[in-house]
Amino acid sequence: MNLAKIFLDTQELYNTNSKLIAACEYSRSNQMFVGANESIDCEVNRFDVDCKILVSKKRSFEAAEDYARKGDKVAVLNFANSFNPGGGVVHGARAQEECLCRVSTLYDSLVSKEMLEKFYKPHCKTENDLATDDIIYTPKVLVFKSDTAEPKLRPESEWFYADVITCAAPCLEPDMQGITCEELKKLHASRARHILGVACKYEADVLILGAFGCGAFSNPPEIVAEVYKNVLSDYLHAFKAIEFAVYCNEWNSKNYEVFKKTLGEF
Repeated sequence: MNLAKIFLDTQELYNTNSKLIAACEYSRSNQMFVGANESIDCEVNRFDVDCKILVSKKRSFEAAEDYARKGDKVAVLNFANSFNPGGGVVHGARAQEECLCRVSTLYDSLVSKEMLEKFYKPHCKTENDLATDDIIYTPKVLVFKSDTAEPKLRPESEWFYADVITCAAPCLEPDMQGITCEELKKLHASRARHILGVACKYEADVLILGAFGCGAFSNPPEIVAEVYKNVLSDYLHAFKAIEFAVYCNEWNSKNYEVFKKTLGEF
């Protein structure tokens, strides 16, 4: 399986298929940059009933599809590389962001001139692996391949849309970057509030999160899960559902187990 070739095929399709071309144009024209210091004005009491908090073993777009099919507006968090759009997708890397880009029109929006200038170049200039709370909000990303280990083109009747929130987790390799546990908690809390606030501002019904930064970026899942448990208490009427899609394989399920234990009985 050559994931780099699969991504090249994805690019070829969204550059030649009329429906995918239109989707790319819409997303690029309507996506927004939300800076780390921008205040977020949103209505957090949008729904009368409490938000459902779920933890699953699904992939991100796999989780989103279930809600999109029901007509919900879904926003998916993209665990971004703050320096390179799509992370290592062009080389066949397998992290969450690369998976999103391989199966959808997302990458086309991330490499737009505006986002390169506003999101990626400032991060590259500072060279800070802890990144910032900066966000790219990309509406109506079209998912047209299966969100599986080896993505396949889906019948057009099975394509679906999801908004994508691109934000970078702090990269703690090597050795925690000199940050203390308390400092890391504050950083994640700030970033979580920015992510949730932006999703609420753009009126997502459902938000797909996950074990943010707990893979290649080496963030402790115990800290990240606990931070989100605390922050979510302010957003229990802002969404219909928030699902933590913590994909794992049978030989490494620690992240899922930690998030399930911490958030499973929210």
